[in-house]
Amino acid sequence: MHSHRQHSNFVNCVRFSPDGSKCITVSSDKKGLIYNGKTGEIVGELSHEDAHTSSIYAVSWSPDSKRIQTTIY
Repeated sequence: MHSHRQHSNFVNCVRFSPDGSKCITVSSDKKGLIYNGKTGEIVGELSHEDAHTSSIYAVSWSPDSKRIQTTIY
């Protein structure tokens, strides 16, 4: 288990990809962080500049672990 303090607000959802290679966290700080599923290293980021205009509350992976879908409100 890893502990990160990269988000500046509440983490609302955490999901591992179906193949287990990645994990994503989404937050009220309007960003999502993608981690390596084994090492916990951050390998990508979604930010409000990428179209998130409010808190991100949920996230889902595609079955092939290549795409994600986020929900804001």
